[in-house]
Amino acid sequence: MKKILFHIPAALCLAIVFALASCEQPVTGDVDDTKGEEQLSEGDINVKFNVCNLEMMPFDDAVYAARRVTDIRKACTRIELAVFKGDRRVAIVRQDKGDKVFGQVSLSLDEGEYTVVVIAHNGEGAATLTSPNEIKFKDNKVTDTFYYCGDITVDSDSSYDLTLKRAVAMVRFVAEDKVPAGVSRMRFYYTGGSSTFDAVNGCGSVNSRQTEIRDVSDAAHTSSSHYDIYTFPHSDDRPLNITVTALNSSGGIVDERKFEDVKVERNQITRYSGIFFGESPGAGRCISITVDNEWTQVDYSY
Repeated sequence: MKKILFHIPAALCLAIVFALASCEQPVTGDVDDTKGEEQLSEGDINVKFNVCNLEMMPFDDAVYAARRVTDIRKACTRIELAVFKGDRRVAIVRQDKGDKVFGQVSLSLDEGEYTVVVIAHNGEGAATLTSPNEIKFKDNKVTDTFYYCGDITVDSDSSYDLTLKRAVAMVRFVAEDKVPAGVSRMRFYYTGGSSTFDAVNGCGSVNSRQTEIRDVSDAAHTSSSHYDIYTFPHSDDRPLNITVTALNSSGGIVDERKFEDVKVERNQITRYSGIFFGESPGAGRCISITVDNEWTQVDYSY
């Protein structure tokens, strides 16, 4: 008997594979956090979470009118809510400020014990929440960030109102003198803090070398200006060592200052203010330091 062999082109094989794959249901297992994908559970019990309060001191009085802000849109642009059962993540929902239900998350879970982690922040991309103890952010950039971490027991339909705490410390540099015309950016390089957050213990979880670049506004060339940087403080209250560099449009160094043993604390502003540039690069300057406890703020003069 003669056998007839059919040759199927590779391209057609791939088309068949993709067609079959398109008929599958959404995956509820692991997802790629770097792409901002969601992971939804398929339980029988409806659970709703309302991110209704932020427990905070206002970093910017012009933006936050009160210590407790009820509209999360005034403080954050992104929210991630993850649910863990033991070490396994069973759900993650991501929202941005444009979503109509921003701050409200509904899930279907099986009966059991869970840990809920919420991160609200202002990053350029989604946070990575593969573990409650190690939360990472796009490009390791830290912004004003709030968190919740707590355990729940799911046995019937329920709703939870969650109050988030601020996760970061801020250092604010105030240049009381005019920024020279040749300076277009300020670079802040600092160690001692963390760009990764441990929501279980409420502190930084890695030893980071952080770098932030801030553009110099036109107004800064005619009056005082300030520049804010953030970090997740460690549990042992270790200080930061910060190098502040004034750069020209080509990236060349115009002036540079180093600040050592900068004390930081979660929900606290440490403020360094003074004459940064002087009459010429390297000229004698003075610094003052204060701490604000509302955020709390600590002030230093330089």
